[in-house]
Amino acid sequence: MINSEQIKTNVGLALKALRIGKGLTQEELAERVDLQPNTIAKIETGKIYLTSKTLAILCNFFKVSPAFFYMPKIHLNIEENLNFIQEIDTLLPSCNTKSLNMIRNVVIVLQSGQ
Repeated sequence: MINSEQIKTNVGLALKALRIGKGLTQEELAERVDLQPNTIAKIETGKIYLTSKTLAILCNFFKVSPAFFYMPKIHLNIEENLNFIQEIDTLLPSCNTKSLNMIRNVVIVLQSGQ
């Protein structure tokens, strides 16, 4: 089971990965999305939850779905894989249940082979 602290951590890791992938500092991101730099820092370190308003702003800026922020993160080389992650995140909503199950099974097989 996941707890609220793990959710905040996942959200923070997701935001940090997206920010780094764009080559932005916390201050630069804050300026671009009209938030305070300390808000970005607190989200990234899991100290605060995202409001729905902030979530929408960040999703629109990074062009990801809200689900991206809440999925458990696996350890990846962020710079190398961020484009793949974002592309997969945009493609998944158009998949039906059968396709999603097949994708899940493929990922499980790939992970077990690592």
